[in-house]
Amino acid sequence: MPYLGVAPAGTFGTSAKDRFSGDGSTTAFTMTQSPGSVNKIDVFVDNVRQEPTEAYTVGGTTLTFTAAPDSGTNNIYVVHRTETQSLIPPDDIVLSPSSIDATGNIDSDGDIFGATLNADGDTSAGDNAAIGFTAAEGLILTGQGSTSDVTIKNDADATVASIATGTTIFTLSDDAFVTGRSSGTVTTDNDGNFDLSVSNNFICTPSGDFTLTFSNPAAGQSGNVSLINSGGHTVSAHASVAINATILAALATAGTYHLAYYCSAASGNNTILVSASSALT
Repeated sequence: MPYLGVAPAGTFGTSAKDRFSGDGSTTAFTMTQSPGSVNKIDVFVDNVRQEPTEAYTVGGTTLTFTAAPDSGTNNIYVVHRTETQSLIPPDDIVLSPSSIDATGNIDSDGDIFGATLNADGDTSAGDNAAIGFTAAEGLILTGQGSTSDVTIKNDADATVASIATGTTIFTLSDDAFVTGRSSGTVTTDNDGNFDLSVSNNFICTPSGDFTLTFSNPAAGQSGNVSLINSGGHTVSAHASVAINATILAALATAGTYHLAYYCSAASGNNTILVSASSALT
């Protein structure tokens, strides 16, 4: 038969038909094939369709009527309904509509190519690897993995950057070159105990004597402190802070100072190296 488009590689099912002659007494007839169910055949007696289970039953290839059909030549016929056979689509299908709108999922075992992929909905926490969009957030990348949730790789399959699983920790795997300014959060902390999990840079205006302390440090972390010691308060150092004693004593003189620190380790005595300017004001 002719086809619209590429001819299918599979075949359609073909129907079968049985004819019998009633004698007014016989109720059981043998069909050429087993339908498997009364609902898979259409039975007619004298061109009148019979009701399944009410007028007849089937068992294997045997058709049994509840009442013997009237006598007649080939007055009984059975049509076996066509079973759908496998249809193998061609390897490549080319569609050329202006657009395809799908309300469900599209699942592909291979790559999906396109000029532009425009997402128009948000992602969710359970997505393995999803691209989304909202008017407020713009492009959204959501993933979940055992080590990283999102990994960016180059064409050599080497990791450029990643976000650790279940965190907001962004790790850049190599050098960073910035065109323009690079800035960070400046946190006001006036008690002299600077929480390095919050920020790298601080402004401190103490109201009394204090111990210079850096809590929650990470190895390799560095930053700055603007110390506005207008009251001339005494500054001492925590055991983890390594600072020149003369410089530390000088910080008690009223004035504004710039302190720079570097964390050589996440814990331990003398692991946070601190330098300080002379009084700037």
